[in-house]
Amino acid sequence: MHLGAALDVPVISLQGPTSPQRCGGIGTAVYPLRKEQLCSKPCIYLGFDSNCKNNRCMQAISAEEVFQTLQKVLLKKK
Repeated sequence: MHLGAALDVPVISLQGPTSPQRCGGIGTAVYPLRKEQLCSKPCIYLGFDSNCKNNRCMQAISAEEVFQTLQKVLLKKK
């Protein structure tokens, strides 16, 4: 994700408990998907220190949502 963002390659990032502003890619072609949950703050500080057992924040991102975002990204490339 970070390398793609640095090269201005369109990237759809699935952000679980980490903040896209803190841990996401930086650039104009980054499309973060994140579902805020009641337990999201503070879940992860450094990106690897979670004790979460059910990752409901990742499960809340649907395949349909990813597909819709992909369609938007592809339409912008034309």
